[in-house]
Amino acid sequence: MQAINTRISYDFMLQDALSVFGLGSKDLGQMRVDAYIYALNKYQTSADGTFRSDTNNNRGEPGYEKIQSRLDLSHRIGPFTQQLQWFFTAKAQVNIDIAEAAIPEQNALFFRPSWDRFNYNLAYAVNEQLTARVVVNNVFNDQLRPEFGLPGDTIGRSYVVRLDARF
Repeated sequence: MQAINTRISYDFMLQDALSVFGLGSKDLGQMRVDAYIYALNKYQTSADGTFRSDTNNNRGEPGYEKIQSRLDLSHRIGPFTQQLQWFFTAKAQVNIDIAEAAIPEQNALFFRPSWDRFNYNLAYAVNEQLTARVVVNNVFNDQLRPEFGLPGDTIGRSYVVRLDARF
């Protein structure tokens, strides 16, 4: 097996979860938790391996993370829906063909650091055909270090205002 992609979802009424603490006496809406995990055993870019030789599977392949995950927390009450997304990418070894340095501080050059990213969106269903949405990507305005070539948004926080119509 080269990789596994897993999704786990759970829906529940928020008042049911909070009733344990005596706080669930009225309709607090519906919650949904979605967890996605992608575990990469080995990534090959050609039939004979990377750079015409097979790589050390115990150390991964250059530039590819072994673990990526995403957690979505969604809340819906009446016409409002809100969602917080958390993306996590594990540390990746950039070059496995070079032996680790004798000075531990120099080994940091061989790895891309792990990183987290949070997005938030809020939607309001005006009616069955029209929905207004505001999205904040990169909520904490984390700047990725461009020298690592990390995928995703490298410009910082961004906002999207959107109007969806269904006919």
